[in-house]
Amino acid sequence: MRKTLAVLMMAGSLTAAPLGAMAGTPAAAPAAAGKSAKAEHATTGTIKSMSDTTLVLTTSNKKHHEMTFQLDPAVHKEGAISTGSHVSIRYRNDGDKHVATAITAHKA
Repeated sequence: MRKTLAVLMMAGSLTAAPLGAMAGTPAAAPAAAGKSAKAEHATTGTIKSMSDTTLVLTTSNKKHHEMTFQLDPAVHKEGAISTGSHVSIRYRNDGDKHVATAITAHKA
């Protein structure tokens, strides 16, 4: 009985050891891939001005500062977006520019 138990424990540990080593490998790959991808950010505020290529937002946070966003034709827009609208903006940084990826209008 002891011999059988010892053999089973040894076989189990030999089988589990490679699985534990392999489990760490895939986790490292997405972390490295995440560094190369551009991080997404979000903010809310009121649109001060807007054109086909840019949007100036007065933020809703304590500082109430202005942020300028670059708009491209692929930006996802939801709701009635115009000057004076309260919106949420998701964006990514591209160098020193904020590039809007999605704009959602909110009811006042």
